[in-house]
Amino acid sequence: NYDENASIDDGSCEEQSCVGCTDPNACNYEQDHTIDDGSCNYSCESTQEIIINEGWSMFSTYIDTEGLNIEGVVAPIYDAIYIIKDEDGNVYWPLINVNTIGNGTGLMYPGKGYLIKSTQDTILTISGSTLESSYPIELENGWNYLGYLNQEPGNVEEMMAPIVDNLTIIKDDLGNVYFPEYSLNTIGNMNPGEGYNIKTNSSTILSYPTIPQFGRFSNIENNYFNKRFGEAINTGNNMILAIKDYTWNKKPVIGDEIVVYDNENLMVGNSVYRDGATVITIWG
Repeated sequence: NYDENASIDDGSCEEQSCVGCTDPNACNYEQDHTIDDGSCNYSCESTQEIIINEGWSMFSTYIDTEGLNIEGVVAPIYDAIYIIKDEDGNVYWPLINVNTIGNGTGLMYPGKGYLIKSTQDTILTISGSTLESSYPIELENGWNYLGYLNQEPGNVEEMMAPIVDNLTIIKDDLGNVYFPEYSLNTIGNMNPGEGYNIKTNSSTILSYPTIPQFGRFSNIENNYFNKRFGEAINTGNNMILAIKDYTWNKKPVIGDEIVVYDNENLMVGNSVYRDGATVITIWG
């Protein structure tokens, strides 16, 4: 009940209604709370709806999946599932009744992402206890499938800041990238429900930072240019090719489109020329 016009304190200050949980990621967060009393609760029941698009995509959840079998988790969209893969190449393949996810256990790992091929657009609903956004996620040296644990979108550069020295590249399921070496960011925000393919140069542990109340803008480059040669097919597998300027025999000019073909003349990737280094997602 502070009044900026008051100049003589009459002892009427009231703080009790302002005391509570001030962490937006907690279950009992209230916007009016300005004094944290340590009461934040992260173990509440929650429901997350995850959009699964037809074709290949990646998904993850901020719901705690420890001890849960992936068959049960995705049962509500069983008819739409063609195949699901984890980062080690294990699969849940309903068509032939195979489930080797989680090194043969069928179990999902909290904080991990999963690659899915769906036969139709659908929505996966998962209910349970929410993970703390700072839950430690173990990342092996090399490629990993990463989940996203904040319940709000977060700037990818800020979210990766704790491990940026160990980070080579992170990609979303559309082939957009955050590539620190080349100061390239076409991802922008990481989003709840989405999964990411991340490569590290050493084993590390990622704990997502809390999303700041006023996040900064990242240097997002527009990856949606006028593609005169069409769109490459999303096959669920891609690599990122970086072409540094000094490698060109004849250097392109700003606005040129760089196109990649396979040996059967199928267009498998294209990007706009970028001064310094051009980065192209190649599908195969």
